[in-house]
Amino acid sequence: MNTYNNPKKIINPFKIIIIGLCLSLVTSCSIVDISKQNPKQYLIDGRANIVTSKHLSNNSMGMLRMAGMEDKECLNDFATCINTLNERQFIANNPRQLALYAELHYAKAKQIKKDPSCEKTPQSCQTANHKLLLEAIRYSYGYLFADNPSNQKKLTLTKFANELDIQMQDIYYTATKHLIDELSIDCATKYY
Repeated sequence: MNTYNNPKKIINPFKIIIIGLCLSLVTSCSIVDISKQNPKQYLIDGRANIVTSKHLSNNSMGMLRMAGMEDKECLNDFATCINTLNERQFIANNPRQLALYAELHYAKAKQIKKDPSCEKTPQSCQTANHKLLLEAIRYSYGYLFADNPSNQKKLTLTKFANELDIQMQDIYYTATKHLIDELSIDCATKYY
């Protein structure tokens, strides 16, 4: 009796493929280790930015890496960093570019505020800090309220805010508060 002529003994190639896929999924699932993360830590990690931590957000870090830069390198040579980012076409006309610029300007303002050399030239550092805070406000405002086709979805009531929206609100409000606080101290020392 020939097994090739017996229809009951013919093995369907699709069954073999399906069985192989199932076996590979079962074995691969046993290799993958999924760590459980506290929901609070998950939110902290996802929404972390220069306002809430010592580091830039994941969005900004990723965009800097795409441009071939690191955050410390960028903040230490800030003018070159901004010029390099302006030359990169992959982020042009992208709302994430506004978010990156807002966070970088706020980070640089924080860096200047902590710079020990500012004790020797407080006025120039203060002026630079004010300009950086204004730029952070400008870019975060641009991200949050820009009137361009990519941001039209933000104006609908059905869209939930994402992490980047919340991060930009943080930068906008915090930079505004710091600038107002510094300007009010300046005014109080000059006029009273």
